[in-house]
Amino acid sequence: MDSRDWEIIDTLYEFNSMSKAAQHMFISQPALTARIKQIEAHYGVNILIRSYRGIHFTSEGEYLAKQAKSIIKQNEHIKEHVISMNKQFTGKISIGASNYFVKYQLPIILRNLKNNYPNLECHVFTGWGRDILRKLQEGEIDVAFIRGGYQWNGEQKVLFNEKLGVASIHPFEWEDLPYMPRINCYNPGKTFNNLINNWWRETYNLSPLIRLHVDRFETCREMIDNGLGYGIVPTSILKDYSNLYIKILKHISNRPIVLETSIYYYQETLSNSLVKIFIDFIDNMKLKGM
Repeated sequence: MDSRDWEIIDTLYEFNSMSKAAQHMFISQPALTARIKQIEAHYGVNILIRSYRGIHFTSEGEYLAKQAKSIIKQNEHIKEHVISMNKQFTGKISIGASNYFVKYQLPIILRNLKNNYPNLECHVFTGWGRDILRKLQEGEIDVAFIRGGYQWNGEQKVLFNEKLGVASIHPFEWEDLPYMPRINCYNPGKTFNNLINNWWRETYNLSPLIRLHVDRFETCREMIDNGLGYGIVPTSILKDYSNLYIKILKHISNRPIVLETSIYYYQETLSNSLVKIFIDFIDNMKLKGM
């Protein structure tokens, strides 16, 4: 007997009609009849008497019908209590995230998380994607938010994509780039470097004129803003720089070139209820448009 069986008995007792009960519960009458037979087999008694006038409950059926209401209420109370307990979860979850994600995305996530689970304790570690991934592999953190693709033997879910663009303080055309000084962001990760290098080789026969090397997108943006050259960066970090000229990088097929940000974790860590709550929470935020 499960909660659905008790609902069936209660509904039948209320409507005293197989057809009306089936309609109310959005199931077919044959399916309802089959379920009743299973209930009767479970208890080894008949709970209904069927006649041309309709259905009537046996004494055993009357007893089960009276118990059904209290059992349904008890199940609802248990469910509400479990949900309440869920929101009172206490414990620690360790989160690793790249510097950009910590600055622009993670505070929003943690604010919403704390509103729903105020007793959760979160430990946040920041750094380069490869270093965060190493912490995850070594069990120092539970989940990781990393920009760019990495080889990984666990679970990975893409949260969002960022378009890449060429930005300069001066107007430019695509054919100008091989002759313009470029600010190279050398440390975002292999995925980014591969995307840019492949695009360049597909587009130009000349090597870029790299005149400045920096290790962060934000640093590259500031150098661009000060007229030291053009740079190739995620366009999301340029939204407050209306003075810059920006062109979106595209594949030969005219699709924008994007850089992924994903959440990484091990499937087995979901046995930790806190981690599962966190992953489910992120999935829900993604569905709502993270």
